[in-house]
Amino acid sequence: MIVADAIADQTGSGGTGVNAGSWGVIKTGTGTLTLSNANTYSGGTTVTGGTLTISNNSALGSGAVSLQDGTTLQLNGVQIANIVNVSGDPDIPTDGASSMPTFVGPAGTVVNVLGVNNMAATDVLTVTTANATYAGATNVGGTAPGGSVTLKGGALNAFGGTSAVSVFAGSVLDLGGFNQAIGSLSGAGAVTDNGAAAGAHCWRQHRHDVQRYPPERQRHARPHQDRQRHADAVGWHQQLYRRHDGRCRHAPRERCADRLQHHRECERHARRHRQCAKRDDERRRIRAG
Repeated sequence: MIVADAIADQTGSGGTGVNAGSWGVIKTGTGTLTLSNANTYSGGTTVTGGTLTISNNSALGSGAVSLQDGTTLQLNGVQIANIVNVSGDPDIPTDGASSMPTFVGPAGTVVNVLGVNNMAATDVLTVTTANATYAGATNVGGTAPGGSVTLKGGALNAFGGTSAVSVFAGSVLDLGGFNQAIGSLSGAGAVTDNGAAAGAHCWRQHRHDVQRYPPERQRHARPHQDRQRHADAVGWHQQLYRRHDGRCRHAPRERCADRLQHHRECERHARRHRQCAKRDDERRRIRAG
């Protein structure tokens, strides 16, 4: 069923008497209801069964959305501004690039973020606000055909600080260039940061995880950051050294002084990298103890 007309509060549409007041939408049954127009109702939206498909940025009015166990909220390339409250095991598939503020639910809830076209590069759901209160689990993609998707962070800590996140094969968890803290990470999918490998940015997650510990253990974050920076410097100098070494084979002997200077610089960064690694390992043992 498709509702193409606007749904509005009676108070905002000239309603009087018993018909005046805020209106809401309750989706029941196993079928699919599609809202394709801009709506202005403020009483919220509740899905108790079946699928509610959204094809307009303002289709859900101004109230919150509540998804119950086994229900589906499908976003068709829209950017909604409604907070989504979840319970049980609901699905949130996206057809194309969509965004939403956050989803909120208690421990024991499992949100399944899915794609429609089996294209994680195009089926992207971006969470645009911090998600500090979500305590459930998050599945990115799934085993069903066509479910590959990208869940992208559009804000700091967008995925829930205690959420157990599973990224299925073919799907992507994109940090979005923000520091993200989660409870745990598993699965055969990919983790990226705006398309770049997340390994170079893993210290950002580590730094925010460490902030949950006492101050004396928070100091562990800085050596971890230094370790990554020195590792990058060592790699850069190794590339420079090899490139200069190739030139020196065909250059006069006196030009090899530059080669020696680069070699010493590389050794200095390698030594600092080993020192940072040692401090990092010591602090990890302290935290584990």
